[in-house]
Amino acid sequence: VSADPPIATVDVVVIGAGVMSAGIALQLSRRSAERVIVADVCA
Repeated sequence: VSADPPIATVDVVVIGAGVMSAGIALQLSRRSAERVIVADVCA
């Protein structure tokens, strides 16, 4: 039972890191998409 909390903590940290990286990737993709749209409109 004493081994459960550390494992759960590690899982939470890993999941949190994955969510943060996914959020950053989404923000980058949105910015790049906006740049493409602006380039198309300007062109």
